[in-house]
Amino acid sequence: MNYSKLILAFIATIIFIFKIVPPVSAAEASLTFSPENLTSSVNTTFSISIMLDTSGYPSGGVDAIITFDPASLTAISVKPGIIFADYPMAAIDNTHGKITISGIASSPNNLYVGEGIFATINFQASSLGKTNVMFLFKPGSTTDSNIAVTFGNGDVLAKVNQLSVTTTPSYVDSTPTTLPTILTKLRSFSFSTLKANFDTFLASLDIPFLRDKYAVARSGRPVSKRLDPLDPIVAQSPITDAINSQPITTIANITQSSFNYLPYIFIGLGTILMIFLVIYSHR
Repeated sequence: MNYSKLILAFIATIIFIFKIVPPVSAAEASLTFSPENLTSSVNTTFSISIMLDTSGYPSGGVDAIITFDPASLTAISVKPGIIFADYPMAAIDNTHGKITISGIASSPNNLYVGEGIFATINFQASSLGKTNVMFLFKPGSTTDSNIAVTFGNGDVLAKVNQLSVTTTPSYVDSTPTTLPTILTKLRSFSFSTLKANFDTFLASLDIPFLRDKYAVARSGRPVSKRLDPLDPIVAQSPITDAINSQPITTIANITQSSFNYLPYIFIGLGTILMIFLVIYSHR
């Protein structure tokens, strides 16, 4: 028996089997979203990556068909990765909530094997609540998402996941109003500024019973509680400080008639509250 011919025949058979039988892999070829769960705010843009794992199979191309709820999310852009030489398709359909991305190898001699980022998608959250982004995928189907190979039915994609998005309200000021925060604002509040502003306001009202109390002595014209408004102007000291001068009409128009104080008291109390709110809001 010619053993050399048998050995050569055995070797040829092994080589033939390795050529026609695809490589065996313990893992499964997959397309997955990364991250798998995330939280975003309304009208905020976020990015997710599509991860490709060929699980050892040489792939000539990949199709990723993705669906989402257009009432909850808006697809802003798609950025292809660098795994394949060409990405002939990167289409967004926000009306129907669909994204289609395709990548192909440059030649049969330059197939991709390994793990990497197939593409990146930018979304914007449109409404509150939870929603999912999913791959359109059915095992064994070659018309949906797939990882193309040169053997079998031409598709080895076996596993996908889904992205869960939780959208929360968007706050203008996320700083919590705690007791220490309130105490800090109270300590920095200037009551002297409030009093000075209020005194100026009361003096400007020219109420008879408050006139002398809140009148301000100006340079060149001191205030006298017994000032007679009927005195001629020439009897008063000349005003030498133009910056601190004040009009004389408020004194000349004083009358001794009866006066209703109640409306001015309410105006004064309301003004106090308004001044306090304005000063506090700017701290």
